[in-house]
Amino acid sequence: MPSVDSDSPLVVYLDALDRELTQIKSWSLDSDYMTSCDGFEFVVVDADPDNLRDLEGQPVTLTVSGAVQLVGRIDTTERGGDGLAVTCAGRDYLADLVECNIDPTFVIKEKQTLGDAILGACAPIGITKLAPHSDVQVMLDIRQGVPGKTRLSKGAKAANRSKQFETINLDDLKPDMGQGIYEFLNPICQRHNCTIQPTHTRDTLLIAGPFYDQAAGFKIVRLRADEGTTNNVMSATARRNYSAFPSMIIVQGQGAPRSGEGTSSAQITIDTWSEAQHFGGELARTLNSITWSGRRKPTDKSALPIDKIYRLNIFRDDKARNATEIENAGRRLFAEHLKNTLEYRVKLRGHIDPYTGALWSHDTIVTVDDDVCDIHEDLWVKGRRFSYDATDGPTTELTCLRPGSFEI
Repeated sequence: MPSVDSDSPLVVYLDALDRELTQIKSWSLDSDYMTSCDGFEFVVVDADPDNLRDLEGQPVTLTVSGAVQLVGRIDTTERGGDGLAVTCAGRDYLADLVECNIDPTFVIKEKQTLGDAILGACAPIGITKLAPHSDVQVMLDIRQGVPGKTRLSKGAKAANRSKQFETINLDDLKPDMGQGIYEFLNPICQRHNCTIQPTHTRDTLLIAGPFYDQAAGFKIVRLRADEGTTNNVMSATARRNYSAFPSMIIVQGQGAPRSGEGTSSAQITIDTWSEAQHFGGELARTLNSITWSGRRKPTDKSALPIDKIYRLNIFRDDKARNATEIENAGRRLFAEHLKNTLEYRVKLRGHIDPYTGALWSHDTIVTVDDDVCDIHEDLWVKGRRFSYDATDGPTTELTCLRPGSFEI
């Protein structure tokens, strides 16, 4: 029988069978804010092979160090060798939205809210509730295992209403035959500046955007002068890519002059040099050094300094019908470029931040002081991977971006 490390912090609970799978040899758990479903894989062993039978399709709740990390279902199993170990893989319960098509009898009523439309489309798969917007903080506290930890940053204001109650445009709600529920709902939510996120109960969804306005709740430290226990980084890389970063963005909506001239309300201009000043730090320093501020037209015959870059990026969105939608389109385009200016990937010892005592989580803010990668600023955790095996023990891998790098 394969050996099992009793120090593993993962517990898999089989919800329908009222049974725990504690004999876990190795496992991994992937969470990413930008993917439809979180995923998991684990190897469970048992001296009685009958206990490893019929695990396919079983609903599970995964906890790490006592904190709920995922509520989902086992999708696949793989068995071989002496038959006393089974590899199980699965996803959270949003997989039901991905795999289930919208019923052709689905009907949209006039002046229906976004929330009502979501619940109507998801009713057949057992989604009956939408969590209040304030549960963004609640869910983070649950995943981190530290109640009351997540707080708004200084000067930030809590959202007092959720996008889920906004009236939607009926033109947006015409599902195609054979279209998946998630495939249908996700772009509608994005046009309302929100995403579909799981909660800790499988009958409830959280409709919200990324939580940039929270105070930093974690620390990543790698100082050249400190070879002791202060450093918690096993390895890390930072990728900075300015190959396509524009100095000027023009975004047009429905009714804007295609010549790009004029001051039509259906057109906005974003000077990325000016935008960078709001971030300060490295980003502002870099763009101040390499980009030209302002627009240059073909009639401008002045020389462009050799150390400056001028790049005009024009985007037209004919689905954008008012100033707010055009502004949103512009912010999304800017965020796509901002995302490339810094991607920090780091591997850490353990699953718990030694500075704060919280389990690492995605959609959180982390303070990074990494002398090797030359990063000294707060970043947003886009994705997190927990892993465990007998050789390396518990490890965490994070993918971090600058806050604001993902706009919906």
